[in-house]
Amino acid sequence: MTEAITATLRFPGARYAVVTLTLTGFEYHLGCEVVGADGALRAWWSGGMDRTREASFGLTVRRRGASAPAAVPLEASGELFELEEQLRLIVGAFRERRALVSAEQARKAVAVCLAVEEALRHGREMAIT
Repeated sequence: MTEAITATLRFPGARYAVVTLTLTGFEYHLGCEVVGADGALRAWWSGGMDRTREASFGLTVRRRGASAPAAVPLEASGELFELEEQLRLIVGAFRERRALVSAEQARKAVAVCLAVEEALRHGREMAIT
């Protein structure tokens, strides 16, 4: 298993996203930066363990034309909170006989994960098809 990765996702129009994940050395850390013509965002999460309720986290957004980034308030963040929220949402979705995400959204997420895995295996950039 890879314990630390950085992935840069490139999009048309000189847009890109950088995701960094560290699971060793200095606790657990995840960062994501997305930059585009209309603005940028930075999200980060750090915890002593991956399943902690006492993590440090933040989200800032800088919209086009803004002089400074703005913090987005987050009540809670982390795997435990996200799993609880997913369970809450999935119960309602099952009752209503609907998916939480569309097949197209799911396909895109899986394609990104497979491309990152392939890039790590071969040590080079991979196109997402």
